[in-house]
Amino acid sequence: MKVLLASITNVVKEYCLWDWIEHVKKLTYPDIDIFLCDNSPNSDFAEKIKAKGINCVWENPNEREARYFMAASNEKTRVKFLAGDYSHYFSLECDVFPPLDIIEKLLVHDVDVGGTTYWTDHKYNSHLQLSEIYCFHEDPVSMTREYKERQLSFEEGQLFMDGSLKPVYGNGMGCKLIKRWVMDEIPFRINPANEGFADSFFNEDLWKNGIPNYVDTQIIPLHRNSNWNTILADSLHKKLQMAKKQK
Repeated sequence: MKVLLASITNVVKEYCLWDWIEHVKKLTYPDIDIFLCDNSPNSDFAEKIKAKGINCVWENPNEREARYFMAASNEKTRVKFLAGDYSHYFSLECDVFPPLDIIEKLLVHDVDVGGTTYWTDHKYNSHLQLSEIYCFHEDPVSMTREYKERQLSFEEGQLFMDGSLKPVYGNGMGCKLIKRWVMDEIPFRINPANEGFADSFFNEDLWKNGIPNYVDTQIIPLHRNSNWNTILADSLHKKLQMAKKQK
C-alpha cells in the first residue's frame, strides 16, 4: 500500500515547518511520498521548500479570502493523489507532529477514514479537536430536519478519549488517513453561502454520504499551533516598517 502524505502550508508556518519536514522524513512507513501545496503571497516560500528536497507547488492566493485559496490548495493535493498509484491519502497539517509510526497505527484499523484528534486553540480556550452533529430543528409536517455541528467541551473531550477506536463527526484534517475510493468521491470545497473551511465541508460530506469518520483515541499528536491573528499582525507590522524605511 502506497501513501501520499499531503499538507498545505504558508510562510506564516515557517516557525515550525523545517522541524516538521525533518520529522516527517523520519516516519517509519516504507512506501510514502510527501507533497505540499504552499499558498503564500508569492512563490518564494514554495521554492525554499523545494530546495529542502520536498515536492511542493504554489497556489496563488490572488487576493482571495483565505478559505477559498486554502480549499484550492487542498484540492491540488487531492488531484496529485488521484494522479498517482496511491492507496491512501494521509492528511497531515504542517504543525502536527505525530508518532513516527503513525501510518502503521492508523492502517491497522483498516477503516475508510481514520485519524486522530489534537489540542487546538490556546491557554484557557484549549480543547481537543472533536465535534458532534445534532438536530436543532425538526418539522413534523414536512418531516425535514436541520442539523448543526457542535464542538465538544474540554470535559467532554476528556471523557471521549477512552483508548478505543471511535466514530466522530469532526476531528479536523490535521492527522487523517483516507482510502482512495473516498478521495475519489469527495473533493475539497467550500460553500460561499456558509462560513467554514474545507475541513468542515469534508466532514459534512462524509456524514451526508454515510461514511464513518473514526478517531484512534489512544493517540494525540503534538500540535505546534500558533495564534494566526498574532502572526498576521506581526507580518503587517514588519511590512509597514519596511515601507517607512523605503520612503
